Amino acid sequence: MTDGVRDPGLDEYYETYDESSRLSRGKSSRTEFLTTVRVIDRYLAPSSTILDIGAGPGCYSFHYAKLGHTVVARDRVPHNVELMRAHPLYRELDIDADMADARDLSEFSDALFDAVLCFGPLYHIGDTEGRRQCISECLRVLRPGGILAVAYINKFFVSAYLVRRDRKYLADGPWERIMNRETALAEDPGALWFFDAPEEVEALLSSFGVQRLTNVGTDGIAILLEDVVDALDDAEFGQWLKHHYAICEEPSILGYSNHGLYVCRLARCASRTE
Repeated sequence: MTDGVRDPGLDEYYETYDESSRLSRGKSSRTEFLTTVRVIDRYLAPSSTILDIGAGPGCYSFHYAKLGHTVVARDRVPHNVELMRAHPLYRELDIDADMADARDLSEFSDALFDAVLCFGPLYHIGDTEGRRQCISECLRVLRPGGILAVAYINKFFVSAYLVRRDRKYLADGPWERIMNRETALAEDPGALWFFDAPEEVEALLSSFGVQRLTNVGTDGIAILLEDVVDALDDAEFGQWLKHHYAICEEPSILGYSNHGLYVCRLARCASRTE
């Protein structure tokens, strides 16, 4: 990772990858979005003020703005901000989109938001100090009693997904690092992706004294069974979702979900730093 907002490697990745359709291009990928909003909606009050940090092209920002919430969307990648601002509904909805680094939210005053959605920063921040600064800043701008939702990519899913793509990964270094429970699949300074075990995210957030609400496997095994899930008709997909919702918070299988979501509440006495 580089200091500041700009990261050329990250910029290049998102300029060439179609993040806008990632959560909607198939039933397997839609599972993540549907599960995420289902969980967030348990805790989100009507007419909330939301910070969507790491907003990407704004999938969640537009969803919640359409529901009447006030949304401030920030992302490190200029291309993602441009996509949000170019959206046909951007000027019609209550959304403010601009660039920002999750480790530095100094443009915002303390206790400003009812909810903070941190759906991406931990994917790309690999150092302990940077991760703690990200969470500290998210909590600083959150009102007492507010909701923080943090998404992460699951290292145990990644190991299974790599082998599904190519058995060579059984013998390669990345597999060994995952088996050794190391946080990052790639440890060099230029790495773009960092992965967590559910208990690592639990430990990170609990160190800030927040109230844990849930830890969810938002897409479960849908991506591992992508071909099967995408071929389901609507009725079958409804049954798949019903089963997925019933087990997506089961601790014993959280590790096989591609994406995880930790949701917590900022207590009035919670520490925002150490």
